[in-house]
Amino acid sequence: MGRYPLDNVQRLTNSDHARLLALLVPSLKTHFSRVGTPRFLPTKTSHADLDLVVQCRLNAVSISSFQNTLAAEWAATSKVINGATCSYNVQGFQVDVTFLPSKNLQNEREDEDDEAIFNAYLGCMHWGDFSHIMGVIVKQFGLKWTSLGLELVVSDQDAYDSIALPQPVKQSHKSDDTQEPPNQNNPQQRIGEILLTQSFPDALEFLKYDPQKWQDGFLSEGDMFEYLVSSPLFSREWMLPWVNATKPVEKMTATVALFKQFLMQHKSEAGDCDLGSNPIEKHAFKMTALHHFGKMDKHQDMVTAFLQKSAMDELMRAVFSGKLVVRVTGLDPKYDGGKIGQIKSRVRGLIESRRLSGDVADWRRDIARITQKDMEQIVRKVWDDIY
Repeated sequence: MGRYPLDNVQRLTNSDHARLLALLVPSLKTHFSRVGTPRFLPTKTSHADLDLVVQCRLNAVSISSFQNTLAAEWAATSKVINGATCSYNVQGFQVDVTFLPSKNLQNEREDEDDEAIFNAYLGCMHWGDFSHIMGVIVKQFGLKWTSLGLELVVSDQDAYDSIALPQPVKQSHKSDDTQEPPNQNNPQQRIGEILLTQSFPDALEFLKYDPQKWQDGFLSEGDMFEYLVSSPLFSREWMLPWVNATKPVEKMTATVALFKQFLMQHKSEAGDCDLGSNPIEKHAFKMTALHHFGKMDKHQDMVTAFLQKSAMDELMRAVFSGKLVVRVTGLDPKYDGGKIGQIKSRVRGLIESRRLSGDVADWRRDIARITQKDMEQIVRKVWDDIY
């Protein structure tokens, strides 16, 4: 992975890389049913390390035990553990082994197939900096290219767009109470991500690239660069802020630096749509992606939950507080904190229960009409019911 966490290691030649693969992979296959290594460009002549990815243990031994076992089997002189990856010094070269879980434990992804998780993780590592650059490209569409697959970022603006509401503008703290436009003073808030697909070929096809070319591989960096700009959705203009970013060149990989030069010096006949005449509206594109991959229901659930919570938060800030509870009930915050908290929780639950079904936009408009007097009556009712 090129981060050199180990001391006293050297770069691998292609010959070293192939020799170590032949030595280490059979050893791994005695412990794991899935073993893979990322593909690299044929023009690459040396490697910072040898990357290996494994999944599905063949016996019930802990990962930490495996890490120690491999160190002994490979006569590693040192090892460093960084999360799921263990780096070994084997014959003076760095070998990074990433241990993938057999089940992704994130709740929303528990039903995903192990092999798909493995292929996505490994696919994200293919062809060096390909995924890094593709991640910059798809970010313009509100998407993410990650080791999980192609993801869609859901923002608060997506939620407000879904019910045709403008994004609320946060109050400025300036003395004249002026407000900045939303894109300056009220940046979009990320409320979650939706995994569209774990299949990079499917993702590439949706993005109007040739997936077979990615699977077959690239002949050189130039060949890969031409591919990255080949989609009719690609816009050189969208990439210019990234190209012109002030990040020091020494902090970029050589491939990323070369791709930036490529964009400045070369204009591919394929792709590079004219942003002025053929803009792609991000929200509409994201809706297309959700329909294409069958994720509209998940998106609707996510934005509905956000809209309901944000409406409640706005209402609570505007007309409800612990002081109101104290005023209505006569409770003493010094001694009755538990009761005050219980009443606040019951009041919120009572208002939320008004939306048992139906349109969330109607519910938001309904509760927006609740005044402080209304809230006092609700608090009094809750107080009488409990005590």
